Amino acid sequence: MRKDPRLEATGSRRAFACLEPVNQKLGATIIDGPLALPVVSDFGVSESDQTGTATLHNLIPVPHDQITWEALRAEAAQAWAALAPLIAQAPRVRYSADGGVTFPARFERPLTARHPNRPTTVATFDRRAGTGRLLVLDHDVSRARALGVANPAARVTAEAAAAIAAVERCGGRAIPALPPNGGRHTYVLFAQPLPWDELHRVACALATRFPTIDVSPMSSPAGQIRIPGSPHKTRDGRLTGWMRLTIPLAEAVAIAEQPNSMRVWELLHDELAVELGSYSPTPAGRSTAETGRPLPTGGGWMVEDDDGMPWLPRPRGRRAPR
Repeated sequence: MRKDPRLEATGSRRAFACLEPVNQKLGATIIDGPLALPVVSDFGVSESDQTGTATLHNLIPVPHDQITWEALRAEAAQAWAALAPLIAQAPRVRYSADGGVTFPARFERPLTARHPNRPTTVATFDRRAGTGRLLVLDHDVSRARALGVANPAARVTAEAAAAIAAVERCGGRAIPALPPNGGRHTYVLFAQPLPWDELHRVACALATRFPTIDVSPMSSPAGQIRIPGSPHKTRDGRLTGWMRLTIPLAEAVAIAEQPNSMRVWELLHDELAVELGSYSPTPAGRSTAETGRPLPTGGGWMVEDDDGMPWLPRPRGRRAPR
């Protein structure tokens, strides 16, 4: 395991400085408390020589050489079997043929408890009904890097913790997960189906407060997202890892089986009143930060087609004049 230069040369494996309590203002929220860090190959153990999974509540990073690949695979398979039917908004999955970059509809298959062996996503909405019970917060390290912060991974982790705290202030609960690349995913389930555009609106409001959130998974009725247990990406034909829970599986299952009430949904609107007040459903009012990509010119609401590609309707219908 490559040693982190932040560790003291004397070999006394001190906890990293960025694990110390901080007071950092992010948007309209004050973060008070320690930052959890993602599990990556060059992290050591804490000053007390303890090990454990790095989560929002347990700040002890795990060296990769203390977790076997087979143990990670087994953990992912258990998470997938238990949570995929509870989180997916349609009984279908999509596989990727390009290592986890795109997930075309032609690679859609029925959802089963069998653990997939390649990058896989599930639906964020019931596309036919135009509704969903899932609010996904996809915190992206690349977006934190674009903000110019000194420690993008720590910024992502802090914003993910603050977003979960916002849900909890409303009486809700969320399921957090960690991809191998240092991002964060948060899954907030509701007891009743909600219109997809209302869920998208709340996701955009949260992205206004927490700019590391990529709202793409919530920006179309055909949206897709990786879930706990999903294989993440492949590189040179080799899997890079899986989406990992940062809370015990039993706790995650309990949260999914007892989704948030509509009262939580109402209070979440109160929590985000300022951000929702500045939200505009028109293309002119939607920023690149909200969509994750530049908006096309000429008007219209950009969505994604079945293959996850940007799409705009033709002005005169399906068969425009030549």
